[in-house]
Amino acid sequence: MQDNDVEALRAAITLLEGQRGQLGDAVVDLALAPLRARLASLQRPVGLRHRQVTVLFADVVGSTALADGLPAEDTLAVLNAAMQRMADIVEARQGRVLRFTGDGIKAAFGMDEVREDDAERAVRAGLAICQAGREQAQAVQRQHGMSGFALRVGAHTGDVALGAGIDADNTAMGAAVNVAARMEQSAPPGALRISHDTWSQVRGLFDVEAQPPLLVKGIAAPMKTYLVRAALDRSVTSVERGLQGLRTPMVGRDAELQRLRQAVARARQTRQLQAVMLLGDAGLGKSRLLREFTQGLTDCRVLTLRSQPDGLLRLFGLLRTLLAIQCGVADTDSAELARRKVVEGLSPWFEEGGERQAQLIGQLAGLDYADSPAVKGLDPRSLRDQAFAALLGYLQVLANKDALPVLLVEDLHWADDGSLDWLQHLLAHAADLPLALVMTARPGLLARRPDWATAETTLALSPLATTDSDALAAALLQRIGSVPPKLTGLIVERAEGNPYYMEELVRRLVDDGVIDVSEPSGWTAHTDRLDTLGLPATLVGLLQARLDALPASERTAARQASIVGHVFWDDALQALDAKAPQALPALQRAAFVKGRDSSDFEGTPERQFDHHLLHQVTYDTLLKAERKRGHGAAARWLAERTRGRGAEFLAMTGEHAERAGDTALAIDCFDEAAKEARKRYANTAAVSWLRRALALLQDADPARRFGLLDRLLTIADTAGDRAAQAGVLAEMATLIECHPDPARLARLRYSQALLAERTSDFAESERLSLQAFELAAASQAAETAACAQGNRAWLHLARQRHAEAVEPLEVGLQWARRIEQAETRAEVEAKLLMLSGIIAVILCRFDEARQKLTALLARGESLGLPRLQLGALDNLAMVASYLGHWEEAIAWGERMRPLAQATGALPDLVGAHLRIAQAAGAAGDHAR
Repeated sequence: MQDNDVEALRAAITLLEGQRGQLGDAVVDLALAPLRARLASLQRPVGLRHRQVTVLFADVVGSTALADGLPAEDTLAVLNAAMQRMADIVEARQGRVLRFTGDGIKAAFGMDEVREDDAERAVRAGLAICQAGREQAQAVQRQHGMSGFALRVGAHTGDVALGAGIDADNTAMGAAVNVAARMEQSAPPGALRISHDTWSQVRGLFDVEAQPPLLVKGIAAPMKTYLVRAALDRSVTSVERGLQGLRTPMVGRDAELQRLRQAVARARQTRQLQAVMLLGDAGLGKSRLLREFTQGLTDCRVLTLRSQPDGLLRLFGLLRTLLAIQCGVADTDSAELARRKVVEGLSPWFEEGGERQAQLIGQLAGLDYADSPAVKGLDPRSLRDQAFAALLGYLQVLANKDALPVLLVEDLHWADDGSLDWLQHLLAHAADLPLALVMTARPGLLARRPDWATAETTLALSPLATTDSDALAAALLQRIGSVPPKLTGLIVERAEGNPYYMEELVRRLVDDGVIDVSEPSGWTAHTDRLDTLGLPATLVGLLQARLDALPASERTAARQASIVGHVFWDDALQALDAKAPQALPALQRAAFVKGRDSSDFEGTPERQFDHHLLHQVTYDTLLKAERKRGHGAAARWLAERTRGRGAEFLAMTGEHAERAGDTALAIDCFDEAAKEARKRYANTAAVSWLRRALALLQDADPARRFGLLDRLLTIADTAGDRAAQAGVLAEMATLIECHPDPARLARLRYSQALLAERTSDFAESERLSLQAFELAAASQAAETAACAQGNRAWLHLARQRHAEAVEPLEVGLQWARRIEQAETRAEVEAKLLMLSGIIAVILCRFDEARQKLTALLARGESLGLPRLQLGALDNLAMVASYLGHWEEAIAWGERMRPLAQATGALPDLVGAHLRIAQAAGAAGDHAR
């Protein structure tokens, strides 16, 4: 009956999740809360069982003195408030309160579901309880005039027996419970004490202070313990890699470490940018080197940005990470909350225009400020350039503070091209910025950015030398009293200087019983088993063997999760296999996958494989049919969960759809992803996704294929890539030859005319423009007809045939008014009006010029296009200057100021106009 209840609850939860679009998040979350609580209670294992958990005790220090000094009612209120606060903190971090002790609590993390970060969450809960105690102490002092109130906390990680006794599933018994209680009892008031076993699970994440050995009843040897002072910045820390509970020194990287430290010293001394690119293959220890490097940066402001394996599918992913770190923007935040956080987080760093600068950065990162005057009407290139300038200004303010900024950017080989463009802009324009920029990547990055490999900035990481490999092997095997040379030799020879490979080899030897780690006092090596042990010959083989050693249910879950990606979500995995999420706790215990602090999707945990190589090896074991089914389910899940969310998952959904053979969905996703990339001048990504859509479309739907090619052509033209422009034109010509269409042929001729004009072949451009107009007029293609006439007028203007430009402009305007799509019609008319006004000025038809330019100004204001307004104002000021209307010219120039400031365009021209008009006006006054 319980199984039926569980399935019914899961079905109800799934149904409600699908109603978010109709009911809204608030209603759905309210309805889901009791259902999820009931599901959790039904899924708790029953019966006596053993499990590793982190036990936490917390209590009020001196509760007896509190009772003596206060009336019973007030004492009860203070203690109840303290215990309720402690319980809330534990439950907020997914722990479970097992018992209230009168003046404290007993809690455990990992009772219902084992997570890799159980110990970390327990320690964070302990710190939060200590902070809550300090806050309540202030309240007790204010309200009752009593001092000395404090909370103390202790935690220990170990094996306990669950499910026995009168409290049933709230019972946790064993030596680990007693040790945790001793940690709390020996903690100073207001402090958190943890055991060495808990510390080994969280090393690198917290500022701890080692304590003298502590005697614990029932434990023969004194215990190592630590007081936890504070959590370290998670953006620059991570759980230290290596074998669980074993801390190993960094070996063989002293020269590289010195080079990084010298870069920081030079940045501080010269007050100039110092950049280092750390290049190395997977597993060579780039992250380990950075961790050692950052531990010595106590007097610097460190920012760490990391790319993920799916980074190429996320536009400006590094900027999104920066906003998450600096502004607290979470992927689960609503769009409105995320926008507000960015403005509130970045604005104070700018002396002037902080809100606008923040909105520019946010817009480029993918948040939608399109209705804001700061970004409305900006063309993609202006948006990108101004956002880059704002980011540079932000770093400049950081650099002017007391601490030198150190920007760490990891795994750049996975970064999208927009993020790489930002870093390249930084390298090119921040020479005088006191900043140390340290980047890590694999050598494959240089295929995308070959000019980044300079002798001055590149630091290549090679495999460890034999002596260093010996030292690392000794560190990994340090718990073996006398390490057999045969064992060391095997590890060193097989790993070939790759530290990650060495770790995996030791892990495999432990799993196979060659190394016995069951005794805490020391490990034992059984080298006699090495002769019969068939170790895989490569790292990939070793990882494959690790996968094969998993129980069937866990292996199936891992393989299904690998379809979602290196990073995956529980709900996405359930969409592939309803039973797979049940195996995740076991996979985390086996260090096959690990949890993440936050999730891109609300209501479902986010996890990742322990190493990207482990993910790839797991994925490679799938048959094509399995992959296809899984990618289809993942694509459908992503399409549903990201509906209305924005653009960040479009390309990822397209990737899954393409692998699933869902061509229609994949084409739509890549098409939309390219549009979003184009809006932010991420042209490389836009071209890539348009090409993927075209490859999937093949010969189907010639009209859509032509439209995709036309967008490729626009990107090439905007970027000034004439070779690419010519190549796309050839593709369009071939398409029209196979699928004749007069309107598309007209568009082709117009596009060919534009290329001829760009290469200064004006005669050929005019010939092609006439052909384009005749074909467009015959097929009633109004936009092409108007644009072709506009190009003819521009060609006359370029060749000083000003009077001859009037007629094609008039004809072009007539055709522009026939364009059905309102926005396109307004834009084409505006461009033609601009040309018409310029020609009227040149021909000294000033009244006509004023009329057309005033109409153009109004059009620019209605469309929200600041550059169009600037052009109109520029020419109106010129007309007023020609006529000697100095005050009018000055007035037009003054109107240009805020637009120029908002767009970053034409500031010198505005100043020149004002100076000329003012000087001319003064001269005229003097003459009179």
